[in-house]
Amino acid sequence: ATMELAGQIARMHPFALRQAKRAVNQTLDVQGFYAAVQSVFDTHQTGHGNALSVDGYPVLMQLEGMKDKLRRQ
Repeated sequence: ATMELAGQIARMHPFALRQAKRAVNQTLDVQGFYAAVQSVFDTHQTGHGNALSVDGYPVLMQLEGMKDKLRRQ
């Protein structure tokens, strides 16, 4: 079903797809989607700051180790 949908989308005219995407994005903006995302991101960043101040280290302190482990798999 997913590949069938992907095939249908691939056959659509690129300009029509851009217009549809633009319409959806504008509708989301009118509904406050952008403001909601910005608000949540602010809360997310505040959480990182809190982790640093409480624990003394960034939340992602082991990120490089995780990346290395994934590369070796």
